[in-house]
Formats: sequence, C-alpha cells, structure tokens
Amino acid sequence: MYGRRLGPAARRTRAAVVGVFLAILVLASGTLAQSPSPSPDRSATSAPTPLATPDPAVVAAAAAKLADMAPTLDTDRLLLVELRKELPADRAEAEAYLANVEQLALSADPERLGVIVSRVRAATPVYLDWRGQQFASQAAAQAAYLQTGAGAFDATWKTLRDAILLTVANRIDTVLDVVDSMQGGQ
Repeated sequence: MYGRRLGPAARRTRAAVVGVFLAILVLASGTLAQSPSPSPDRSATSAPTPLATPDPAVVAAAAAKLADMAPTLDTDRLLLVELRKELPADRAEAEAYLANVEQLALSADPERLGVIVSRVRAATPVYLDWRGQQFASQAAAQAAYLQTGAGAFDATWKTLRDAILLTVANRIDTVLDVVDSMQGGQ
C-alpha cells in the first residue's frame, strides 16, 4: 500500500481530495468550541468559547495551495518509505533501490538534493564492488574499505538521508504555515 505508485489522474484526484479534506477539517476546527482551562475565577459550568471563523477566501486560497502541494507531499511520503528500508544485499536490487531513491529525491527537491544525489551515484559502484568481495579477515575488509574509497558511499548516503529529512521537515513546516493561515494566524 505505501510503496504503490499512482497514475497521473489518480494523483490529481488524490491531491484535490486532500485539499478539500484539509479545508473542511480546518473550517470545522475553526467553528468548534474550545474548552477553556479551569481557573479560580471561572465556574466549572462556563460556556465554551468559540474560535473565530476564518475568512472563506483565505481558506480557499490555502486549500488550493495544499492541493498543489499534494503531489510533492506524496513524493516525500514515498521517499520516507524508501529510507526506512535497508540497502538490498543483491547488487542489482541495490542499484534499483538507489536509482528509485535518487529519482524520488530529484523529484522532491532537485535544487537541494541534486548535487548530493550525484555524489551518491558516483560513490555507489565502488561501494557495491567492495561489498561484493570476499575478504580473508575483517581487517582486510576494513583496509579495502578505506583504500578503495568505498567509505565515500556511506558518508554521501548519510548526507543524502539527512538532506531528504530536512526537505520533508521544511515541507511539513510549509503545510503547517498554510493551515495556520487558514485559521487566521491563530
């Protein structure tokens, strides 16, 4: 379910549904009563205070922005799903996995992630060659890891993972800003 790829029409439909759902959710939360915290000068039976109703034009604009963001958020979701997986042991599967992560990363944020993806791509063959070898001892494996440059993959892969997480966190922050604007900055 999580790794499933949707066609373009299904993504657009999903994006529209997400935007409408978020708009309805925010509108509903804006008109729901908020229970006040008990205080010494308020009786326990005081009426709840309603929240301010947001401007429908602002909500519509924010809902449109959220709907526009839905495909990118879906790419972010797929990236997070892929990052949870271990690098496959089989070389062909590992190459396919890395190509998929690279494609998703470039789709999510080519400006921030493009250079890092290129570094991972350059370091991958040496690392996979090293990983596919049989060594006489752990010391020989470690020496080859350092001498061949296979360690560059681990460093660039960690950098890519961290950059992807930052990109997704920034996107979530943007969504929260849009939702906040829907609620009138409350």
